Amino acid sequence: MESPGQPPVTIDLSQPGSENTLKDKPFKIKEGAKFTMVASFRVQHEILSGLQYVQTVKRKGIRVSKDSEMLGSYAPNTDKQTIYTKRFQEEDAPSGLLARGHYNAVSTFIDDDKKQHLQFEWSFDIAKDW
Repeated sequence: MESPGQPPVTIDLSQPGSENTLKDKPFKIKEGAKFTMVASFRVQHEILSGLQYVQTVKRKGIRVSKDSEMLGSYAPNTDKQTIYTKRFQEEDAPSGLLARGHYNAVSTFIDDDKKQHLQFEWSFDIAKDW
């Protein structure tokens, strides 16, 4: 996650099992702040057709939002193209007293064949300040 004037928040999923601890390590987002999500990934072995990112955000067990974005189709990595990067549209964090608090999110990468390539749960806090 990138936000103007703040260091980027990076979630590294390159190590096996690293996605299991993300829920316990929330990061802060200032209410009303503008931010952009960026995904960097590798494609191994075969063509990845119609990759889609689906994110469900819950607060206190109630679904607050469900967003999905088409990432596209990708060929396996080569020496010239080792990592693919996708920048999402800029978003605004919710603001106000009721928006502040702890949120849990589930992110999933799915292709056209409904094959789930990666799913991980993470959390963040909306706060008055960084």
